[in-house]
Amino acid sequence: DTVIFLNFWATWCEPCREELPAMRQLREGLEDRRFIMVAVSYDEEWSKIREFFKSWFGRMPTDRELLLLRDPHLEEGTTLRETFGTTQIPDSYVIYNGRVLARFVNARDWTDTSIYNYFLLISPQIGSRQ
Repeated sequence: DTVIFLNFWATWCEPCREELPAMRQLREGLEDRRFIMVAVSYDEEWSKIREFFKSWFGRMPTDRELLLLRDPHLEEGTTLRETFGTTQIPDSYVIYNGRVLARFVNARDWTDTSIYNYFLLISPQIGSRQ
């Protein structure tokens, strides 16, 4: 069983940009866990996403670090984030076994110890790989 951290964001969203380094740190801290971090961008083109990561982090993240997707449906009423019940970004969801366990509206400091501990306590199944 794997925990999915689903984040809706865009390069033009200042709070989204501010929380990305902390998201990376959270992922690194949970590297030995069954944990996938997915970021769905609302940028119009992949080139903007690539430029952003190259300028901010020096490279594109690997899929294991951060699985990057771009929602092809950018028109209001058709977006993936609206399927989850939100029109704003950043917005993050914790999904386990097909169920949304938590929703985090707005930017967060993902390096906060209480958030890290939350992910460790969600379920014993996300413990270290055996």
